[in-house]
Amino acid sequence: MPISNKEIIKKLPKDFQSFFIRDLSVLTCSIFTESTARNMKDLFGADFSLNLWLRDHEQASWYLSAKELNKYAATLGKQLRGNRAFAKYISSTLREMTDWFLDFIKHNKSKRDFLKRAQIFIHLHRIFFAYHFTVRLCGEYLAESIMNGNKDQDAIFNHKILDEAWKYNEMVVPSIEKYYKNIGLDNYCCYEINTDQRLLLKKSAAGRSSIFIKNISYTLSELQSKELKKILEKRQLNNFSKIKQVKGNCANTGRASGRVKLVTELSKLNTLKDGDILVTSNTRPHFNAFIKKVAAIVTDEGGALCHAAILAREFNIPCVINTKIATKVFKNGDLVEVDANRGIVRIVQRSMIMHN
Repeated sequence: MPISNKEIIKKLPKDFQSFFIRDLSVLTCSIFTESTARNMKDLFGADFSLNLWLRDHEQASWYLSAKELNKYAATLGKQLRGNRAFAKYISSTLREMTDWFLDFIKHNKSKRDFLKRAQIFIHLHRIFFAYHFTVRLCGEYLAESIMNGNKDQDAIFNHKILDEAWKYNEMVVPSIEKYYKNIGLDNYCCYEINTDQRLLLKKSAAGRSSIFIKNISYTLSELQSKELKKILEKRQLNNFSKIKQVKGNCANTGRASGRVKLVTELSKLNTLKDGDILVTSNTRPHFNAFIKKVAAIVTDEGGALCHAAILAREFNIPCVINTKIATKVFKNGDLVEVDANRGIVRIVQRSMIMHN
């Protein structure tokens, strides 16, 4: 069903934000879009009026209402805070699904192998994302609660097992991405996958994106996706332009000052220089070879055991995680002060130069 960008803009909640920026294929984005609208609602009661996965240069940004997302995190987080059985259940389920996917990929290497069981794989991938994101979001909610003084032993225990489950499953996402690409299905939407290989002969479109608005599904063309992303980025820039300071959680103590290097695409990693303040949505293993150069790390996302936190402690780099909005507030070349002890990053001087 077609929808124009003008219609999408009209339906956007005023507090929309982009979250969970990843290197994701068309196929995965279409699966995650359906998961958010259907599986997360059925399993955990999620109710998002807007659910948009927007792709650009293989980077996917997930746009949601901040209010709705925070409500979801608080509702599930409170349930998990004192319920060890629930925390154990969703953590063990996520681990079991991780093992299932890794075993499937190992033993079904060809497109033909995949298509024989494509529907069950896609169905489980939708369910997997519902658990994957919920474990991560609730783990961060509990971490923030503990850092704010909550000493409840159930909360501490549940946070630990959620973080361990997240760490266990994190790498299966890029593993599935690589698998989809290897079998040549990465640029198809999930509803286009059929066990009859003759239906896959049509040319796939690499730049498409997916959106659910009020439980109606739409697929956006590459051109429409690029135009919409420009509009949303401009709106977000206006929303965050007056903010001079962000606050997050301390992943590793220390202070540092320097120029911001904003990395939202992996291709920009090689532009990092000694002493830069790395600002990114989150770090992944691709960052390992570059991370030693930076003076500090600042991320939108992350919990105590996230990749950025582990790297920061390993190399003793000041690190502030879970700011929610760092990549929206800071721009390339901004001079900033990072006080990781207090989880605060402050703009000293805005950059007057346009950076790539």
